Amino acid sequence: MCTRVIYTPKEKQSYVGRNMDWAVNPSPQLWVMPPNVKRKAMAKTERGQEFKWKSKYSSVIVSNFGISNSDGLNSEGLAVNLLWLSSSKYPDGPHHKNAFPMSMSIWAQYILDSCKNVKEAVYAMKDIYIQTTTIPDDPSKLATCHLSVGDKKGNSLVFEYISGRLHIYTNVDTSGEKFSDFPHIIKHYTQDEMRVMTNDPKFDTQIGSLVYWDELHETYKDGPALLPGSNLSLSRFVRATYFSRQLPKNAPQNLALARLSGVINNAAQPATSVENADVSRTQYNSFADQSRLHYFFRSAYGPFLIWIDLSDVNFDKLKNKKGYAFTLQLNEDGVFQDCDKQAISGKVNQYLTVEKMFPFLPIP
Repeated sequence: MCTRVIYTPKEKQSYVGRNMDWAVNPSPQLWVMPPNVKRKAMAKTERGQEFKWKSKYSSVIVSNFGISNSDGLNSEGLAVNLLWLSSSKYPDGPHHKNAFPMSMSIWAQYILDSCKNVKEAVYAMKDIYIQTTTIPDDPSKLATCHLSVGDKKGNSLVFEYISGRLHIYTNVDTSGEKFSDFPHIIKHYTQDEMRVMTNDPKFDTQIGSLVYWDELHETYKDGPALLPGSNLSLSRFVRATYFSRQLPKNAPQNLALARLSGVINNAAQPATSVENADVSRTQYNSFADQSRLHYFFRSAYGPFLIWIDLSDVNFDKLKNKKGYAFTLQLNEDGVFQDCDKQAISGKVNQYLTVEKMFPFLPIP
């Protein structure tokens, strides 16, 4: 399944790359969401109440199946990535009487709308709990995911629901009065440990697996790297961690994305004739340049990388257009083509069009 890697070659430089691995093409589309949009959680309490908010920040996102946000970057340089975690188990009800449910389909968008850094994202979940439902391509299967969040300082967190309770893994300090009555479980790791995540097993088990491989590399440090060779999730986590640690420091901005792309490609799953629920082909790559607010996207069905500069979007065009956003018209495979049906590369801001926002999937 999927892989996410954070690369911070310099101070005030941070990049996030991810592979979206899925058994079928999820029909990804790129959207640019404006600020000051009123949204609701797409799930209601037993009394019929629904959590609502207004977006503080603009964002560029990837939608899948036309019903959810799986990846994105906001105008504060905060990046989000939703990855599969089959061991997730969501709560049957609120963790306290004033908590509100939220559909997983809009979870990532809520964080982008509301938060400018990782610490704010942790606190944003104080009174929220996530609910899930079936996925469009397989009505017999529940969507079970964990969410990663990274800010432009290279800080990161992972949200996971384990046995019905939210677990938060992060490198940021959450001590202090603000978190004194925080209802969720928080575990702290170093910034280096938080750079890579894949799918199963749960994140702290992924981190724990590094003890063996780190000892092995220390024992044979003068020889070639000894790494797991399978395409299973934990093997990809170990390999991506090893190669991300080899990325050069002080890489110039023009090379940093290329360096990160090499690690992401190493963890990708090419299309093969042998696939199952645990080994699905990579459908697309996305990359966030968090300092320059550039968002890059490459479909596995096309040869080129395209990108949107979030700082160069004129949101005045959306005045008096409630419920509308900018989108890039990708084909059914997630490839951008010009009027002659030729795939193109490069900055695509000029091709953004105004369209009605897709509907986030509600909890029935």
